[in-house]
Parts: sequence; structure tokens; C-alpha cells
Amino acid sequence: MSFRIKLLTVFMFVSCCVMAQGLNSCKTQNSFYTELNYEWVNEKIIIPVEIEGKMYRFILDTGAPVIISNGLKNNISSVFLQKLNISDANNKKGSMVLEKIPLLEIGGVRYKNVPCLIANDQTEKLLDCFHAEGFIGSNLLKKSIIQILPKEKKIKLTDKKRRLSLDKRKSVKMKFPDRQKTPYFWVHYGGKETANEEIYLDTGMEGFFDLCRKHFNYFRKHDVFDVVSEGSGSSSIGVFGVEDSTMQYKVAIPELLIGKTVLRNVTAETTDNANSRIGSRILDYGNITVDYIHGRLYFEPFENPVDVNEKTFGFDAIYRNGKVIVGIVWDKALKEKIKTGDRILMINEVDMRNFSLCDYIDFNLKKYEHIKMTVVNTKGKKTELTLDKIYK
Repeated sequence: MSFRIKLLTVFMFVSCCVMAQGLNSCKTQNSFYTELNYEWVNEKIIIPVEIEGKMYRFILDTGAPVIISNGLKNNISSVFLQKLNISDANNKKGSMVLEKIPLLEIGGVRYKNVPCLIANDQTEKLLDCFHAEGFIGSNLLKKSIIQILPKEKKIKLTDKKRRLSLDKRKSVKMKFPDRQKTPYFWVHYGGKETANEEIYLDTGMEGFFDLCRKHFNYFRKHDVFDVVSEGSGSSSIGVFGVEDSTMQYKVAIPELLIGKTVLRNVTAETTDNANSRIGSRILDYGNITVDYIHGRLYFEPFENPVDVNEKTFGFDAIYRNGKVIVGIVWDKALKEKIKTGDRILMINEVDMRNFSLCDYIDFNLKKYEHIKMTVVNTKGKKTELTLDKIYK
């Protein structure tokens, strides 16, 4: 049996911006081509952006519109447009101000009258941790073709497809259902049963793949995925803070196909996001080209098929209220020793008791194969564990 799930609502990072008439109004020069180097920092793509003769660091985020910090807003010319009610990636609601920048340049390419959101407090903290002044989002790139070459840490930006080496056989159609021009495309799942789902590319998301919990519930009824573990908690930070604690699931996807490229042994965690998404770690496995002009996504893998299987320690951590805590416990045996909400005091020789949000973001748990961890529960009882990474 094969079936398809198509998005019914567009309700993501700043989805309510679909109501903003000015969000998608920027203009781009004609006939351009440029190349620029980027930095890869904690699974974020950092690019140089010029505004009013000064260079700034921006995060490239195809799942968002343009956002700038308050510090940058106060140092450049901008025009107030309106205040918007929005929702972040975890469906937490709030508001942000929409303004317009007269001119912004990327590698010499000029973008005029650029609508941008002004960062709230939570976004400011995240930007500070990356020493960045904002996000470059899909609404800016609507008349561009952007190619990301991870082995070279290089980006090519043009409006002429002939300037790039592209193989249409390694591409899929894209559509842009919201005003911020988020790139959506179909993927195919192979397993006990097969299915298709329309997902989006989110280069601002850490990790490889997140599965929308609403869609997961539908797939589960049809035996498309194997549930390998479940846990109650949270593991994601959005624009308006940490996601609410809910029951989440980890699933094994035998095969995920993007066009003719086969990605095997994909492990995905469910989230409260309204749609499933592929994150920045797709760049571990190939080059990506987003052709906003002609509506095609090119994924040119370094090898085909791709094995995405990865080891984990059986739990997710999260930073909440100034503390590093256990967000979700996935491993069944580990649930006998630690619980969601336990505070993490030490991992190996790293003392986490006075960690800031930036310390937490900079700490790379993935680089370890073995850890010694000390946690304390809500009753003050300390537990010391030695954990090895495992496939699950």
C-alpha cells in the first residue's frame, strides 16, 4: 500500500507572516553570479552580509524569513511596517515587529527593500551565541538560485541556472506555499509499507530529520515506521523558548528517498512542528541547490545510497531556566537511572553547573564515544553513569 500526506496548513517558524503583505516584497538585481565562503558553526551556516558599508555575520535559514538583531536595527536605516502575531517551530505563540531595510548585499548581489523581523529576547540570545546579527531567510532568496557546497564550505548565488553544474536527474520539484517562500518537496518512505510526505528544507535546523508528530500518528496506523523508543519531555528551543513537555517518539525509517537518492537507516524524533523537515546535516551527505526561480531542489549525494545511521547516548539534553537538564530519555534501560528534568552537573571533565545558553550550544556531546555523567534529581539524589554510544 502506498499513500501520501500533504501539508494542510503552513504553520511553522514564523508562519503567521503569511498575513503580512510586505514580507515578500524585496527586489533583486538582474543577471548576477557570486561565490562566497561560509563558516560551519554548530551545524549552522554563517555567511557574510553587507549593510550600509559594514560586514555582518548572518545565519542562512531556509525555514525562516529575514530576521535582524535589535543592535543591528539601531545602527542602520529601517522603516517600521507592522507588528505580527506569530508561532515558532514548536507552535509557541508570540509577536515580533516587521520592518524594512533599504539595501542588503550578499557577495555583491544587491537586495532592495528587504522586509525583516526584529529579534525578540530569545532570538537575541541565540544570535549572540553565534556572534551573528540575524538570519537570511527564504523570502530574500525568492528570485535566486543558491548552491551550497559543504566540502568546499562555499556558496554560489545566481539567477542564471546555466552558471551552475546541475543534473536534473538529481532533483525534485519544489513549491513555496507560504509568503516567506519556505521550500517544500516530496520524499518517499520505504519500509513495511510505503508512503510519501511533503516536507520542507530548513537549513537553520540542527540535525538531519524531524518528523511531525501529527503525521507520525497517521503513518503509525499504517505500519510505515518502526517505533524504537518513546519518552516524555522536550528537546527543542524555538523563538519563544523551550517546547512544552509532551510524549515524543523515535522511529526507524529503513529508506527515505529524495528523488532517486536513497538515504538508509534514518532515525527521526517526532516534534510538535506542524510539518516534517530536513535540517542542515543533509550537508554531511551531499551538495544542495535550492532553485527558487524554477522550483527545483537538487541533492547531489557524495555516494548513493547514503547510510545515515548514527549512534546516540540514549537521551537528549536541553537548556531550561539557566540549567542543563535531561530533556528526554529514550533508552529503556537508562530510564531506570535518570528521569526527564534531572539536572546534568558534569559530563566527563566539563562542569555544567554554571553553564550559560552559549556554553550549552558550544558544548558538542556528539564528539564523544564514551561519557561519564553526573546528574542530580529533584530530590537532591546524585547519580553517576558511564555511557557508550549505541545504534538505536
